[in-house]
Amino acid sequence: DKIETNAITAGKIAAGALSTDKLQANAIVASKMAITDWTNLVPDNQLVEPSNWALSPGVSIVPANSTSYNSQGRIVFNIGETGTTGTAVAYSKTFFPVAQGNELFVSSQILRGGAGTNYNLSIQVLCYDKDDVLVQTLNAITQTGNASSYTPVTGSAIVTVSTAVKAIYRVSVVLDN
Repeated sequence: DKIETNAITAGKIAAGALSTDKLQANAIVASKMAITDWTNLVPDNQLVEPSNWALSPGVSIVPANSTSYNSQGRIVFNIGETGTTGTAVAYSKTFFPVAQGNELFVSSQILRGGAGTNYNLSIQVLCYDKDDVLVQTLNAITQTGNASSYTPVTGSAIVTVSTAVKAIYRVSVVLDN
C-alpha cells in the first residue's frame, strides 16, 4: 500500500503524533526537503559575514582555511593584538527567536596556535525579553585547554525563563595565562 503524494501534510499531523519511538529505522527518507520557515535558525551560523558580529579588538571573522572545519567561516582570536591576558569577545548582532522550553544546540571546534599555554572558551546564549532586557544567560559550552582539535565540542542549553523571546550568541576566550 502506498500513500498518495501530498496525502500527509503538516496540517494533518497532530502535535506529538510522530516521534522516534513510533518510527522504524529508515521509515522516513528525504531526497529533497523544502524549508519554508527559517525563523528559528541562528543568523550567520556559518560565520561568513563579519558585519553580523560585534567583535572586540583582535577578533575577526575569516573564511575557513581548511576542509577540517564544519562551518564556512571561523572566529579568530588574535592574542598578538589583545595581549597575553584578558578576554576577547564576539557577539552575534541579530536576534533569533526563542521560547521557554527550547533546547538550543551548539557546536565548536578549537584550533589553537601561537605562543602561550592555555585558553578558556565560553559560548553562551543570552536570552532577552520583548523589551530587550537580558533575562537569562545560558552556558552552552565551556572549554579549557592547551591543545588544538578539529573534533567538534557540542553543548546544549534549555531556555527556562517564560519571558524570553529572543537571543544572541556570545563567544569569549580568556586568553593564555
